[in-house]
Amino acid sequence: MFILRGAPSLKELCIRVWDHFCDTILDEEERKKYSCSEEPKDSGVECGGSASGFKHHSLSVLRIFGFQTQEKFMSYIENIMEAAVNLENIYLHNRPVCKICQHMVRKPSRYPWTSKQKISVRNKINNGMCSAVEIYFPK
Repeated sequence: MFILRGAPSLKELCIRVWDHFCDTILDEEERKKYSCSEEPKDSGVECGGSASGFKHHSLSVLRIFGFQTQEKFMSYIENIMEAAVNLENIYLHNRPVCKICQHMVRKPSRYPWTSKQKISVRNKINNGMCSAVEIYFPK
């Protein structure tokens, strides 16, 4: 939410969630270059908090790369939808391919693959909200 509060003219918000540590990054200099952390992936992370009356009037697109069907993702999206009154489209992408080692991360994905799973995610996100926001799952 702090990003939206600090950028009132923002039209598109793209977020990349990444918990892959590439084995080819060996030394401290390379770790810093690629912004790698040794902390556990959820260490001290909070996904924003509620909009609490705050309204953002410019945001129309939300893109999340590395989307997973976990409650923290759903809650974050709901908070963005509550604050961004002109939000039109949400794009929920699977994990990106690692550009360093050129392979998909082998960790099991919680990305919705089937039509049934995608419908379930849409329903969870729209739960109780009267919204015209379109939700997409690009390949």
